[in-house]
Amino acid sequence: MKNFQHEWCAKILEKLDKKPTSGPFKNPVPLDNNPRYNEIVKFPMNLEQVKLSLQNDKYHKIMEFAADVRLIWYNAMCYYPQDDPKYIIAMDLSKWFENKLQNYPQNVNERWMMKFKKLHARIKNLLNNPIPSMPSIDYQPPEIPQKKDSTEKTEETPKEPAK
Repeated sequence: MKNFQHEWCAKILEKLDKKPTSGPFKNPVPLDNNPRYNEIVKFPMNLEQVKLSLQNDKYHKIMEFAADVRLIWYNAMCYYPQDDPKYIIAMDLSKWFENKLQNYPQNVNERWMMKFKKLHARIKNLLNNPIPSMPSIDYQPPEIPQKKDSTEKTEETPKEPAK
């Protein structure tokens, strides 16, 4: 996996980790509360395990990373009933992840362009919607001295007579 791909995967995991709803998927499902879990789920997976696999360079392609993340949501939707909050959250996080995966940059230039467009949109939004509590700043740029024309003669630099 290329460096920018590895960084992208790490960023996705970081964003998932910050989501308040990701809690049930961060660590292995506790078997004391879910005794039949291993009967139903044959390949358990969690975000911490994906993170460790990424840190240990176990993924050679983005799709390997994506397969493990998808397995987390699949397991939850197989184990929990459809009206269970964990099932609903798994569906929501799955949609979020698929959206991110769909917009995955294929190379460094595309990644840079995506960052640029995102930053441009944020700046445009700030310019069009200034924060009301901010005092307005009447900024006047300093006056730039005009460059003298090279054909003008100045008294400070007398020219030597030609020999």
